[in-house]
Amino acid sequence: MDFDWGEYLKLAKYLAAHTDQLPVNQETAFRNAVSRAYYAAFCHARNYAVQKQWYDQPKYPTGGEHADVRTCFSKQGKPEIAEKLDRMHKWRNECDYQNNPISNPPLLAQRAIGTADVVFATLKLP
Repeated sequence: MDFDWGEYLKLAKYLAAHTDQLPVNQETAFRNAVSRAYYAAFCHARNYAVQKQWYDQPKYPTGGEHADVRTCFSKQGKPEIAEKLDRMHKWRNECDYQNNPISNPPLLAQRAIGTADVVFATLKLP
């Protein structure tokens, strides 16, 4: 059975809701919530595109898949999904790579989780 990327979204929601109960500071939990929400949405969208035969998933990913999947959705007449993934990818990069404090981490996590929820609701997998 394939991995259920919705589990990453559940983890993102848990992290965002329990920041005061975790053994890390709150910004760390919110940054991770953003990252997990992005990967949940990205992998779900990628798997949807593979299932629809719009996208051939490479056997050995190199990192370019993030842009490739967004391009795939744009070409298939679903630019709103591409835009959501692009926005989330930028948030994830900010959270995963920037040393500077994140402006309003709770709001960013809420936005990432809400956007991922829309991606999952829009792209139904069997």
